[in-house]
Amino acid sequence: MKKIVVIGGGSIIFSTTVMNDLLATPALNNSSFVLVNPNLARAEKVENYVQRIVAQNGLKATIRSTADRREALQDADFVITAIKVGGSKAFQADFEIPKKYGIDVCVGECVGPGGVFRALLTIPAMVDIVSDVQQICPR
Repeated sequence: MKKIVVIGGGSIIFSTTVMNDLLATPALNNSSFVLVNPNLARAEKVENYVQRIVAQNGLKATIRSTADRREALQDADFVITAIKVGGSKAFQADFEIPKKYGIDVCVGECVGPGGVFRALLTIPAMVDIVSDVQQICPR
């Protein structure tokens, strides 16, 4: 049984979509999944959704939620990140600030000024995650 950790697992849209895809993959649908999110209630909402999918399809997968990333990474085989540092408020600023200065992008999280803002928020968090992965589950 593989252990798959989803960091940022409280993302209702991304996490439910990725979990549907993972559970639809025969080689992974009997895995152990851990949703990690600093807001545990959000991760638990995704967990409840995934529990219903597992039950309705008679899968052998297990799912749980935690706010403790380092604990979740113990014995992880795979790590997926789905973080949005600063939440929706920061995301909104990523396109509103460039627009204020005449740069209109529909969603600026990957390119242009908004992409730079997103990177400045996300890179330090990703460095911390990678450090934990290297220490706790380097394989």
